[in-house]
Amino acid sequence: MFDLPVYIQTLSWLGRPRIHGDAAWIERSVTQGGWDARGSWPYGSWPNDAFIHALMDQGNDLLEGPKLLSWTGVIRPDSVLAADYSVPLNRLRQQCPAHLRILKQHLACMPDQPSPRLSYSRRTRSRLRSASAQFEVDTRCTSTCAHLIASLQNQVCKARSIPHNSSPDLQHFAGIEALASNNRPDIRIITILDRLTDEVPGALILIKAENPLGWHAHTAVCTAEARMRFGSHLLFDTALELSEDLPIWWGGQPSGSGTNGLWTFKSRFSNHTSPAYLLSLDLDLTGLDRIRAGLKTSTWLPDYRDPSTEMSPCIPTDISNTLIKARI
Repeated sequence: MFDLPVYIQTLSWLGRPRIHGDAAWIERSVTQGGWDARGSWPYGSWPNDAFIHALMDQGNDLLEGPKLLSWTGVIRPDSVLAADYSVPLNRLRQQCPAHLRILKQHLACMPDQPSPRLSYSRRTRSRLRSASAQFEVDTRCTSTCAHLIASLQNQVCKARSIPHNSSPDLQHFAGIEALASNNRPDIRIITILDRLTDEVPGALILIKAENPLGWHAHTAVCTAEARMRFGSHLLFDTALELSEDLPIWWGGQPSGSGTNGLWTFKSRFSNHTSPAYLLSLDLDLTGLDRIRAGLKTSTWLPDYRDPSTEMSPCIPTDISNTLIKARI
C-alpha cells in the first residue's frame, strides 16, 4: 500500500507527488539548485528495476519532469527482515551508487511467537477492562474522523516537537479516510466512542502492506483524557485481536521529547524488534558532484541536505475551519 500511487498522492505535505504509471515518489527542490526525490511515508519497499529506470529516465526526454539528483527512502523493517539486505543492495548498486544505514529499531508483534496478550500484566488487564466499560470500539470507520485525527496529530506534534517530515497534515488524513471509505481491505481505521458523550476521542490507522504481508500502525492518537482512561490500551489491544495472524508493526520511537514512555507503551504489545534502514540512490552523478563540491556533506542521507533542516519541528496549523476535498 505504501508504494502505490494512490497513497503517494496523499503525501503532498512532503513535496510534490510525481506519478509515472506504477512508479511514484515525492519531488523536492534542492537549495543548491535542481530537484531530488524521496520515498513514501513512513516507509516503503526496496525499489525495483522498473522504479529505478523511471527515476533515471525522468528529465531525459523519456519522461516528463525535472532531472532528479537522487532518491532517498526509508525501507520497511519487515522488508529487511525477510531477506539479507545485501542481496537487494547489491542489485541496486549494479545500476547506480547506493548508500544504506540503519535508521532506528521498530517494534512488532510476530504471529510465530507467543502473543503479547498472553503475558499482559494484571495492571494492563485491569486497564483494558476499565477502558472497555467506558469506550465502544468501532472497527469499520463508520464516522468521519479525518479532522479529529489531524487535530490530535497537531497536539502530539506540538507536545513532542515531532519533525515536520514525520507529521502528516489534514490533506493526508482526508485521503486515507477516502480510501478507507471505499472498503479497501488494506486500510483499517479503528476508533473509540465515549459511551457517555458519544464523542470519538481516539483512533488508530492500520495499513496492510505486501511482500511480505503484514499490518503497519500508521497513526495512533487519543485525547489526553482518553489516554488517562486507557483508550490507547484498548486501541492497541483491538488491533492485535484483528491482525488476522499477520505481523503487526507498531513503528519506532519517534524523534523529539517525551518519547521514551511511548516506546515502553508499544513494547507492551510487542514481541519483536527489527531496524528500518535509510536508503539513498545517486541518480545524476554530474549534478551531485557539483553540489557536493560546494558544501560540507554529512552522514545524513542524502548527504548534501542539512540534517537540522530535515529534522526541523513541524508547526501545528489551525485546521478548525479547513475544508478538504481528497484527491483520490
